[in-house]
Amino acid sequence: MNKKPSYIFSADIIRDIAIFGVVSIHIANAVYTRADFFGGMTWWATIVIDSLSRISIPLFIMLSGYLMLGKDESFEQSLKRIFHRIAIPLAFWFTFYIWYGGGLPSLRHFNSHVLPNAFLGNMYHLYFLVIIIGLYFMAPLIRSFLRTHKASSNEFATKTFLILGAVLVAFQFVFQACGYENFFTKWIPYTGLFIAGFILGNKSDSFGRNKLLALYLLGFTVTLVGNYFQYSLAGANYSFLSSRGCLSHYTDHYLSVNVVIMSISAFLLLLNLRYTWLKNSILSSSLVHSIARASFGIYIIHPFVARFLEMQFHLAVDFSPLPLPVIIFSRLILVLFISYLITILLLRTPIVKLVFGAK
Repeated sequence: MNKKPSYIFSADIIRDIAIFGVVSIHIANAVYTRADFFGGMTWWATIVIDSLSRISIPLFIMLSGYLMLGKDESFEQSLKRIFHRIAIPLAFWFTFYIWYGGGLPSLRHFNSHVLPNAFLGNMYHLYFLVIIIGLYFMAPLIRSFLRTHKASSNEFATKTFLILGAVLVAFQFVFQACGYENFFTKWIPYTGLFIAGFILGNKSDSFGRNKLLALYLLGFTVTLVGNYFQYSLAGANYSFLSSRGCLSHYTDHYLSVNVVIMSISAFLLLLNLRYTWLKNSILSSSLVHSIARASFGIYIIHPFVARFLEMQFHLAVDFSPLPLPVIIFSRLILVLFISYLITILLLRTPIVKLVFGAK
């Protein structure tokens, strides 16, 4: 296994881009999911933002594989990592968002649907933590396999798991079978991305930049055109490769073929860039590192911040007197900035920092 340096600047860049993408999706969906905005300039802006940002969760997963699968970590150490870094924050914030109820804090949100939803892994935006728990739990077994097999076998396993994940997701949409995953199986389709982060990431400099850029543009184009096609059909009360059980259209899914191509090529491009001008500036390099360090907290808390701004400052699409583009841009910047400040502050607070995955 290749030992990586203690600090990888490009890993922080990937975290920054990924968290920006996550927040962008959740802000932009107030417009691009609305039939009454379909086709307008702001709708086109938000659907482009959404399509560009679909690499966000795959980037986080591939980066986790890239950093974790090369470590000398026992199963016991992996369990401790899961408990402190993921399980505690997941339990706390799932409870918080149940209580918060999208802006109306109340104990009445604790109802009979809570436990079934948790079992199914439907834990608001925190489903990503459910995926990571499964991948972290399996990491020692995956690491053992990769160490005891040749490079060709590892590459074959990577391709196999990527294809398996893509086929499973395509099957869900084609046969309207979304929602059959649960807490203990939600990670399975993402195993290919997790392994690919390590296997492909360690040979990222062997891929030509022009080829990777072409693949990224191909994936992005298919994603954008596919999203337009899906929402145009939805406006006509017709659906194709989507269902009520699916959280998105197929071309929007993190494991659709087009998004996987876009995500892997973006990951390899970002991992292998030199970022000389950013590294040479103390201010910019410190900011890149600070945002990356706060990315987990930003991910967890940003829906609360967004809803708070909507309710307290009337920054909702339907109620603000401001022009629609100004609302979207203002919300994006404010949600990112406030979530970042809250996270940085609470990461310095004893005990409280535990719910942000800090030791």
